[in-house]
Amino acid sequence: MSGETVRCRRERITSDVNDPVQRRAMYEAAGSAPAIMITEGLLLYLPAATVEALGVESSKQSGVRHWISDVTTSAFSRVLGGGTDTMQPIRHVQASDALNGEQILDVIRRHGWTTSSQRSYITDVGFILERVRRLMGGATPPPLPYPPGDPTGVHRFVHG
Repeated sequence: MSGETVRCRRERITSDVNDPVQRRAMYEAAGSAPAIMITEGLLLYLPAATVEALGVESSKQSGVRHWISDVTTSAFSRVLGGGTDTMQPIRHVQASDALNGEQILDVIRRHGWTTSSQRSYITDVGFILERVRRLMGGATPPPLPYPPGDPTGVHRFVHG
């Protein structure tokens, strides 16, 4: 990125998004000009109420109109090797009421956010097939039974 021309203001804001006061400060720092919020790799750890608050507040209390986040569905996790066992290594750092991918997507959409673009972990990212190939000792894996239209991947949501 060092060779890229800056076309916008970038500001990294450190906040405890579980704290409503710090979230408000984050929205104030973002201001009312069009902004993007990136929560990739974060939402699956948060309490359900925090995900709800981000879905509601970000577009109402700031200029955030774009939101980039990832979603990993339960079906995708099962295909990769075990459903709830796949998530076991991170359980100790997740909130007790953390949402699964489908629930996160439901919260985001319920609050007026729609997917504008998506990069699918299933169809757009070859590392998944490479992981399966390694698990099979280098053999070419058969096609995995992904549910049609599975939304697993990185989404750019827009509001309004």
